[in-house]
Amino acid sequence: MTRPRLRPDLVLVEQSYRGEQSFIVKDPQSRKYFRFRPVEIMVMQSLDGRQTPAEAAAGLVREGVNVSPAGVEAFARKLSGMGLCERTLSERSVLQMERLRAARGRRLRRGMGPFKGDILRLRWSVGDPNNLLDRWLPRLRFFFTPAFLRISVLLFAVYFLVLALKWPDFVATLSDFYNLNVALTSVVVFWLAGTAIIVIHELGHGLTCKYFGGQVHEIGVMYFYFQLAFFCNVNDAWTFPERRARIWVTAAGSWIQMVVASIAAIVWWAAMPGTMLSYVAFAGVFTGGIATVFMNANPLIPLDGYYALSDYLEVPNLRKRAFGHLAWLAQTRLLRLDLPAPPADERERRVFLVYGWLAAVYIGMALTFFAATALGWLNRWLGAVGIIIFLAGAFLTLRGPIKALLRTAKAAVRQHRAAWRGHPWRRRLIIGAAAVVLLGVLIPWPITVAGRFVAAPVLSIPHVSPDSGLIVRVQVREGTSVTAGSPLLEIRNLELERELVSTRRIADSLASESARARGHGRPVEVALADAARSVEDARLAGLQHRLEALRIRALGSGTVVTPRPEELVGRWVSNGETVLHLGRSDSVEIRIAVRGAGESLVAVGSRVRLLPDGTLDGPITARVASLSAVASSSETVEARLRLPAGTSWRPGMTGQASVTVRRSNLWGGLWWAIRRGIRSDILL
Repeated sequence: MTRPRLRPDLVLVEQSYRGEQSFIVKDPQSRKYFRFRPVEIMVMQSLDGRQTPAEAAAGLVREGVNVSPAGVEAFARKLSGMGLCERTLSERSVLQMERLRAARGRRLRRGMGPFKGDILRLRWSVGDPNNLLDRWLPRLRFFFTPAFLRISVLLFAVYFLVLALKWPDFVATLSDFYNLNVALTSVVVFWLAGTAIIVIHELGHGLTCKYFGGQVHEIGVMYFYFQLAFFCNVNDAWTFPERRARIWVTAAGSWIQMVVASIAAIVWWAAMPGTMLSYVAFAGVFTGGIATVFMNANPLIPLDGYYALSDYLEVPNLRKRAFGHLAWLAQTRLLRLDLPAPPADERERRVFLVYGWLAAVYIGMALTFFAATALGWLNRWLGAVGIIIFLAGAFLTLRGPIKALLRTAKAAVRQHRAAWRGHPWRRRLIIGAAAVVLLGVLIPWPITVAGRFVAAPVLSIPHVSPDSGLIVRVQVREGTSVTAGSPLLEIRNLELERELVSTRRIADSLASESARARGHGRPVEVALADAARSVEDARLAGLQHRLEALRIRALGSGTVVTPRPEELVGRWVSNGETVLHLGRSDSVEIRIAVRGAGESLVAVGSRVRLLPDGTLDGPITARVASLSAVASSSETVEARLRLPAGTSWRPGMTGQASVTVRRSNLWGGLWWAIRRGIRSDILL
C-alpha cells in the first residue's frame, strides 16, 4: 500500500457522541456503519491516493496533528481491511476468490444439516422496500404531525381505561387462549390479527426512518425466540446527526402499534363477547398493547427498548459487548485463564456489568418458562415421544453455548493441567463431590404428582329447559345469590306461541258458535260447541302452562355458578338441555384429576398445593378429603377436597394442583422427575 486512497462513495455524517464530536462513516455497498473520532477523520481525508503515508503524515504534522508515518500506514491498512479504501486489481481478485470460497463453504455446511446458526434468531430477507416507502410517505404525512401525537396520547389513555374496566374479561380470555380452551379458528384469527399489527409496527420504523432522511433497503421475516416475527432494517438511522431522530425511529413502531391497540380496545369494549370480532379486537389489545410494553419496550431483549437504551447510553453493540464482558469475567475469575480484557472504558465496564447480569437472568428465566411450558404440552400430548422432541429442540437451541463452554473448559484444563497435578485442589474436588452426594441424600424433597383441578359447588342444582326455544333474556350473572322462585332466564318458542294464538282463536270461535246456537234454541248444537270448546280450553291452558314454564325460576336458594350466563342470550336450547346451575355459596369442592405415574399413591390426607388460573392470588395448601375413580381412560383417579367459598374461590375456577405422595431426598426427587416424564404404556 504505497498511495492509499479513501473510497469516494463513502457517506460522512457528523454527530455529537457522549458530548464530544464524532463522525459516522456509511459504506453504501456493504451497508455497514463505522464511528470515528475527529483526528481519525483528518487522517482518512489525507488518504487521497496522490501521496504516500509518510507524505500524508508530514502534511498532518503541519496542520497540528502529531502522527507518525507508521501510524498513518497502520491506520490505512485497518481501513483497507474494513473495505473503506480502494483496492488494487490484484487485491480485488484475491478478495473475490475469498468470497467465492466462503460462499462454497456455506453451501457445503448447509448441505450437512438444515439447522445452522443461532436457532433463537433466524432472519429471511424478502425484499427492498425503499422505493415503496418513498411512494407512501407523502400520503402519510399526517402521522408525523403534532396533531397526531396529541390524538395518540388521548387514545393511549382510552386504552388503559378500557383495560382497567375489562381486566377480569381480559385475564379470562387470555387464560382461554393460553390453555387452548378456544376453537382453532379463533386461535388462527388471533395469530393473523397479531401478525398484521406486527407488520404495521415494522412499517412504522421504516416510514419514520424515511421521514428523517434515511434509507430502508431490507425488510423480512425472522424467527425470534420461538415465535414468528418481522423486521425492518433501519440501520441508516445511525447516520442521523440528532439523537432525537434516532430515538424516534426506534420508538415509532411501538407508538403506532399502541395506537392500533387503542382503537382495538374501543372495538373490544363494544363488541359482543365470544364473537369473531371480539377475538380480533382482543388480539389487537394484547399484541399491540401489553405485548408492546413487556416485549418491545423491554431493554433486556434485542428489540425496540434495547436499541433505545443503547442510543440513550451511547454504547453501540451493548448486548454483545456486555455478554462478552461477562464471559471474560467468568473465564478470568473462575477458570483463571490469562485473557486480555475486551476494549472498554470505565463507564462502559460498569454498564456492561449491570446490563449483562440483568439480561442474562431475564433470558434465563424466559427460556426456563418456555421450556417448562413446552415440556408440559409435549408430554401431555405425545408422552415419551414429546419428551424426545423437547430434548432434540433443547439440543439445537443450546448446542452453540455448550460447544463454547466445552472449548473454554478444555482451554482451562490445558492451561492449568500441570499446576493441578499433585495439587491440593484434587483432594478438595473429591471432598466437594462427596459433599454434593451427601447433601443430595440429606436434603428432603417431596415426591409429587400433578393434575388439573376444577372448583365445583358442593350441592349443584341443574335447571333444564322444559321445551325447545331461543334464550331471549338472562336476568342473573355468575355469582348472583338468588332465592327460591327468583326469575333466572326467559326462553321463547315462536312455534308454541303461534299454536297458542291459533288455539285461542278456535276457542273464541267455538264460544261464539255456542252463543248463536243458544240464541236460536238449539240445545244439541250448544252441547257440541261447549264440548269442543272445553277441549280447546284445556289445550289452551296446557299451552299457557308450557309458555309460562319457559320463564325459568330458581328451584331453591343458592348462587349462580354457570360461567358467564349472560352469553347465553341468542342461543337455541333443546328440550331437557341444562341451561343454568345453582350451587351452595358457603363452600366449594376442589376436584383434581390425577393422571400418569404416581396416581395410585394418592391417599386421603395427602398434602395438596393449588395454583388457580386467572388470579393474582398465590397458591394455597390443603389436604385430600376423598378419592373416587374416573371413567376416562386418561384420568383414573380424582382427589377431592373442600374449601370455603369467597372472592378467591368460586365454582368454575380451574388451575394446577400438586399432590405430595411421599417424602424423599434430592436424588429421589430427580429420579422421580425422570420417571414421571416417561409413559409406562410406551415402554411396555
